[in-house]
Formats: sequence, C-alpha cells, structure tokens
Amino acid sequence: MKKTNLIFYLFLAASLLISCTPPAPSALPQTPNPTMQQVTPIPVVSPTTSPQPNPTASPQPTETATPRSRIKPGDSVEFMNGIAYIASHVPDWAYPLSDQSLLALRETGATWVSLNAFITHWDDPEISRQATIHAIQEAHRLGLNVFLRPKFEDTNLQSYHHETGYSAEQWQAWADRHTEELLPYAQIAEDYQVEMFSVGYEMRATEPEAEHWRAIIQKVREVYQGPLTYSSLPNEEADITWWDAVDFIGVDGYYNLSNSSNPSETELKNGWVPYLNNLKQLSQKYDKPVILTEIGYPSTVSAAADPGNWMHGTIDLELQARLYKVLFEVIRENSWIRGVFIWAWDETPYQGGTCDFEHTPKGKPAENVMREFFGAPAVNLPAAVPDLPIFDEQQIVTYSLFDDTFYSFMDPGWSWNTHFEEVTTPTPLGTSSLQVTMNENSGFVFYLGEVDIRSYQWLEFYLYRDDEQSIPLRIMASTPDQTMLINRQIRSCWYVEGGTVPNKTWTRVVIPLEHLNIHEPIQTIALIKWEEGELKFWIDDVRLVGAKK
Repeated sequence: MKKTNLIFYLFLAASLLISCTPPAPSALPQTPNPTMQQVTPIPVVSPTTSPQPNPTASPQPTETATPRSRIKPGDSVEFMNGIAYIASHVPDWAYPLSDQSLLALRETGATWVSLNAFITHWDDPEISRQATIHAIQEAHRLGLNVFLRPKFEDTNLQSYHHETGYSAEQWQAWADRHTEELLPYAQIAEDYQVEMFSVGYEMRATEPEAEHWRAIIQKVREVYQGPLTYSSLPNEEADITWWDAVDFIGVDGYYNLSNSSNPSETELKNGWVPYLNNLKQLSQKYDKPVILTEIGYPSTVSAAADPGNWMHGTIDLELQARLYKVLFEVIRENSWIRGVFIWAWDETPYQGGTCDFEHTPKGKPAENVMREFFGAPAVNLPAAVPDLPIFDEQQIVTYSLFDDTFYSFMDPGWSWNTHFEEVTTPTPLGTSSLQVTMNENSGFVFYLGEVDIRSYQWLEFYLYRDDEQSIPLRIMASTPDQTMLINRQIRSCWYVEGGTVPNKTWTRVVIPLEHLNIHEPIQTIALIKWEEGELKFWIDDVRLVGAKK
C-alpha cells in the first residue's frame, strides 16, 4: 500500500538528518546577536487539547500501574475498539507531548491501541525499546489494551522491494534475522503484559515462505504467551497458507469500495460485499476470527477508490465520515469480525482538524462517527482553518536565519541531497530569496549554533512555488547531541496561511516551536523530504520570533 511508504520514509528521512550531518564546520562564523524588533504577538489559536508538557523525554519504564488480566490464545475476547498510535520516530513516544496525544486517544472511547513501531537501523535499539515500554505502560495506565506491532526496516520485504526470488540460503538468513529482531519485542510484550502481539505485517514477498513463518511463530510463542496475529495487505489474505499458526486473521483493509466521485452509503456498502465474502470464507476455513488490524480513509475525494493514498488531495470530510459509518455498519453485521484498529493517531496532539486531508479522524466529522461506535460522547469540531498569529513588529524579538543578510551563516555542508542558491527571481520579499531544489530523502538545514531558543516561541518563513506540485516537506529540529525532536508536516493547515501553498504566491508559514517539542538548546532546524522525484521551491524571510519581555 502507498500508505505504508509514509512510515518507512519518514523514519529514513528523519534519520538521514543525523547520518548525513557532517562534523561542525571548522570555521563557522559566530552567532550574531538577535535582531531586536519589539511586540506582543496575537496568541496562536489553541488546538482542541492545549497541553503544557514537560519538555524532557521520560523513556525509563516504571512499574505497571495495575496487574493486567492476561489474554490467552483461544480466549473469547470482547470486540476490539482500537486506534493505531503512530510515531514518525519511535523514541518520540517517550515525550510527555506524546502522552497527551495518547490521553486524547483514550477519550475517544477506544479500548485498544496498536503501537506501530517501525524500527530502522539508524535507531538506537535500546532507546527505541525503552520508548516502546513507556508507551505500553502509559496505555495500560490509561486502561487501554495494547496490540504491539513492531516492524523492522531490514526484514520488511515487500514486492516493490524484492520481486526476484531469494535462494534457500537467503530465505533462511532472512528468517533468522527477522526472528532475532522480533524476539526482544516479544519479550517486552511478555514482560509488560501486552494483550496481543504481531509477528509481522504487510510483508508481501515473504508470505509464501510458510515453513519459515511457522518456525518464526513457534519461536515467538516460546517467549510470549498471549495471542498472535499477522496482517496481510488487502486482497492477498487468501494467499497466506499459515493462518492456522496464529490466533487471529489480520487484514489491513484498504479496499477500493467505489470509483464514483460521490458514492452513496448503499454504493459503499455494496462495494464491501465481495471482500466480506472472501474474508468470511477465510474465517470459516481456518476457524479464526478476523481483525481489521489497520483500516482508515483520508479526508479526500478519492478516499473510497484509493483509501491507502496518503498524498495530498481535495478535502471531502463528508465522504470520510460516510466511509466510517458504512465500515461500522459492516462490522456490526458480521460477528466473525472481532476487532478494528483505525488508522491513525499521531504522537502529537497537534494533528487533524477540518482543514486536514490525511487519514486521522481527529477533529473531523469522522471522529464523531467513530466515537458513536466506540460509545463515547461527540466533541465540538475546531474551526476550518486555524488563524496564524499576527506579529506586531514593535513587540517582538527576532533571530534571522535568512533575510538577505545571513546567507553566509548557512553552511551548505549541513544539508544533503539538496541544492540551494541566492536568487532575485521570482520577485523576493526583500532583495533576494533562496531557490531550493531537493531530491528523494533530502534535507535543507539551517545551522543555529548557540542560539538561546528560550527567547523564541515561533518559526516564521515564506514559501513560493511556480507549479501545481504539492510541498511534501516536514520540519524537524535536532539538539547539539543530535537528538531528533518531533517532526511536523509543513503543508498542514495548522501552519500555512489559508491552509494551502498556492501557485506563484508567497505564502506565510508559522510553526509554534512547542509543536516541534523545542524547549531546550537546538543546533539545527531542517526541512526534510522523503518522496521520490525533484522538488523546487523558494524560501524567504526565515526567522525565529518571540514575544518581547
């Protein structure tokens, strides 16, 4: 599924910031003093939840709050009302900002949470494991059941990664490696009383290797005593011959329900029929319940036809809500479906809203449809597009990263797979702007040196593009010890004036540093791009902004 690329490339791109960052340049200029331009900014419109987190990550596990009643393989389990809890970088789960997001997830009425932990070779294994333990314990403290779904970059073979056949020796090496990486997480699941564990998901190219999978599952069962599942891609469930080895048939249900631009509920329900028939036959064949281990819809006009597409699209909140309504009707009518995990809920409370096109239901009509199914009260939806703060230049302090003056301070050695140059066309806001060309898995970095970040609350800049291409950029800061902080998507309507970056227009972007979890000294701020292909844009008047004391 296209959607799955998101998690992979976010981790990869974020990790590249560390791996590709060279040693500090030997002769960096001294950090200039901030430009003082005094004013009190109009406050940012508060999100639905306004956390005031402690900035320090707290990955060390504590004692589980309450002993959990264990679920054994074969036990009768109440229906799993679940939501997928995701992070673009697993260590982010240890931040208090993420704890706030998990609390908001619990308030939807969900009784289960799936922890989708994608582990890359760039990650410190111990930090990732400790952050996962923190998320498990926080979920248990909130009364949530946990479904742990680890996935590993170097054993995540899918057909678009690997079409040619492996030799028997290569397949054995793959199975040994996957087992080696999986067992520490199975041990975590056992030690911290996780209610369900996944041996893998969406690993298409490996699924014909039935004997290897049976051996992997047996090794996991020697460590973890709870129920196991695996999750197939849609329309490929019947090709797996080893469902008997797990306790639940897991499906990531991104099914095409209709190619119509405005399908009715009846049309959508009819679209489910062939998939339900196939799933029911599979359930009967193996005498196993089915769990929709991952399912969701973007809030776009193409959601019914291509629900796995996470790219930008024209917003259609009503269609997303309609798809949710039909999904829950289908579940109610088919008792052999024993659980659903909605995609997705980010590791930060600053997500979703009625101006957002991505999968999350948070802050959209679909959230209230989900809440009704989960048995929770409805919530008031936020405004369509949050207002950006307007700064009174007489009441703020600023620190310029680029404003026709400090270009020499931006050492090119900190960026990767990126070319940038000072230009005078298109017409800049001042005397020049930066033309930036980024390729796949690239980063455009501002080096801050020793800036006292405590004086600032916002990052402000202007973007310009000259075509209809979207701006698929994320922004992330790193500390002097190269710790990556939470990254956010720039094209989010939370940060872009008017909710979009129109063609051939300078567009203002304002990002609260709180949203990036910036509370401590930082060394760099980077724009990162993970998608294939070239992206060209212009950026100008980049500055940190703080209220004058």
